[in-house]
Amino acid sequence: MIITGGNTGLGFQTASMFADKGADVLIACRDAARAAAAVDRIGARGPRGTVRAGSLDLADLDSVRAFAHEVLAGQERLDALVNNAAVMWTPLARTKQGFESQFGTNHLGHFALTGHLLPLLLRTPGARVTAVTSLAQTQGRIDFEDLNWRTRPYSTGAAYGQSKLANMLFVLELGGSYWGPRRLFETKGHPGPARVIRRAQDTAVAARLWAESTRLTGVGFPLAARTGQTD
Repeated sequence: MIITGGNTGLGFQTASMFADKGADVLIACRDAARAAAAVDRIGARGPRGTVRAGSLDLADLDSVRAFAHEVLAGQERLDALVNNAAVMWTPLARTKQGFESQFGTNHLGHFALTGHLLPLLLRTPGARVTAVTSLAQTQGRIDFEDLNWRTRPYSTGAAYGQSKLANMLFVLELGGSYWGPRRLFETKGHPGPARVIRRAQDTAVAARLWAESTRLTGVGFPLAARTGQTD
């Protein structure tokens, strides 16, 4: 199991749960010290499985490629990829390749990581890809004229919402479902099938976002497209 951002928050709890269940867990994190601390904390619980750390900076596509290649070279299977890591409500900043930081990290970094690791996922029976989104997706808009906020006035909240809507569009286009808390407007309670907002169901937007993401990252997916063609 690979969990991005598994050193804190939901990612840490996910990594802990997987390790407790007996899985071999790889925490992918850009901060080596925090990743090591998380590994130690989980290890101190005496899990049935194992946990280790790997270096991954989702804001740098070179780092994404290097991490993925290391996994491909060292693993025979990958049962789950949990795309959890995210930056949130940050001031305007750019990734190494020049993308707006929230869109570049939260969406494009995970898009590239999934594409690189897909051959290993496809070889593993029952493998799954999970993307952690947010209710902020309900306020998101995909602005294809300015995905990376080059010309429009920057809004931290709108940029975060766009990145979270992009997460939803991507994972649903890959084949997928949406799960979340069942009570109090999907903010509390045990998880179950949740409402997919109308904008996330727009297959034309999803297909265009996929094409733009492929162009921006240079990462393709060996999957049959909706038209039956191979990308």
